[in-house]
Amino acid sequence: MLFNSFRFLAFLPVVLAGYWWVFRGRTARLAFLLLASYVFYMSWNPKLISLLILSTLIDYFAVVAMGKTDNPRVRRGLLGLSLVFNLGMLALFKYTNFFLQDAIGPALHVLGWSGRLPHYDIILPLGISFYTFETLSYVIDCYYRKTEPFSSLLDYAFFISFFPHLIAGPIIRPRQFLPQIQKLRDLVDGDVTIGFGYFLLGLIKKAVVADRLSVYVDALFAAPAGHGRWELWAAVLAYAAQIYCDFSGYTDMAIGVARLFGFRLPVNFRTPYLSRNVAEFWRRWHISLSSWLRDYLYIPLRGLADGEKSVYTALFATMFLGGLWHGANWTFVAWGAYHGLLLMAHRLVNRWRFWKPAAELAPSVAREIVSRAFVFLLVCVGWTLFRAPTIATAASMLGRMLLLSPSGPSAAVPPHVLALIALVFVYDAIAYAGESRGADFEGRIAALPAPLRTAVFAAGLFVLITFIPTASRPFIYFQF
Repeated sequence: MLFNSFRFLAFLPVVLAGYWWVFRGRTARLAFLLLASYVFYMSWNPKLISLLILSTLIDYFAVVAMGKTDNPRVRRGLLGLSLVFNLGMLALFKYTNFFLQDAIGPALHVLGWSGRLPHYDIILPLGISFYTFETLSYVIDCYYRKTEPFSSLLDYAFFISFFPHLIAGPIIRPRQFLPQIQKLRDLVDGDVTIGFGYFLLGLIKKAVVADRLSVYVDALFAAPAGHGRWELWAAVLAYAAQIYCDFSGYTDMAIGVARLFGFRLPVNFRTPYLSRNVAEFWRRWHISLSSWLRDYLYIPLRGLADGEKSVYTALFATMFLGGLWHGANWTFVAWGAYHGLLLMAHRLVNRWRFWKPAAELAPSVAREIVSRAFVFLLVCVGWTLFRAPTIATAASMLGRMLLLSPSGPSAAVPPHVLALIALVFVYDAIAYAGESRGADFEGRIAALPAPLRTAVFAAGLFVLITFIPTASRPFIYFQF
């Protein structure tokens, strides 16, 4: 049941009507919405709901048991139980075949073994990478007494399973959501307006931009050998726009749907392609994941040792594991390692005393443009690793793109591809300008006079109806 499907557009009004007008009282509303969330999840594979429920029960009762003792050994044991179960399930479902076929198998072959390790038909539970991080953050925060435990199993199950963020985030923290569950909001016009605006924006990003670009991107990445240097660059730029609109489109829709029920989810993207350095990019791209990696991986790893060397080690290890989190393929690992190296280089360059005075010699406008363009170029090199089916394919593409190997002639890039790429940057430039003045998307929509806001929504619906493809595609991050 995709957000961009007719099934969901039929499902959502029924759930909204039940939540606002049929069920009364906090407990009844949360129970109804939890049941609707389970129905939403089971629309993909009913059997896998058991894993979500089991994870919910284990972590909830682990925290309940923690609250009944001050014995450090018992508390560590309960934390260990949660970590082993959740990370074990994630490893089992997501990485079993990867480790057997792509890590252990090749290592054994190097040692002279000629056999074959088994390959298992394992279905990846939808959203497991996201809800695992949410359950872990809850247990870890409660272990360190950084957050208040949920008062009931219903509240905690709702926090984990609320369907707008269940499949692909944003990854929310208990302290962000607990106050909203404790006191449910009343239905107000502002939430409906903002929620509809976010959903419409996200649907346009996904259906009009990302899905249309995916046709061109898929064709070139499937057979890059037959295309020239400039076609490959066009494909990578198109993929940069595609994955941005696909994923930010999903989170915009998730924010919008949650807002229709009176809940606020955190913004997950803030014009990342206009970042001035790689560290800023990760403060603007997939914000809920990057902040999770910072708090639960980087900071603990950084604390294992003193000195500057430990900072670089923690940076690289965090991004390496972040790449592996994205998928069971060496391309994702390479992408994570690449960004780890970029962050290490960024920190190292910033420590060179001669760098800042030299950089300040350039005019401020030119410096801003060049730095943003350079960072975007670096990010696109990373997207080549991320999207290519194999490391060898990515290396071949990058060799031709970066003038390291010969390339044949390039065919003309379809005009609509160039137009959609340009549209993404124009939109982000407008959003960035508004952000610089302290006006985010919600603020800009709320500030519009009602007639103008209605006209904007009508124009958005017209664009959607006119340009939406006949077949919807799954969201890219559903595979993670």
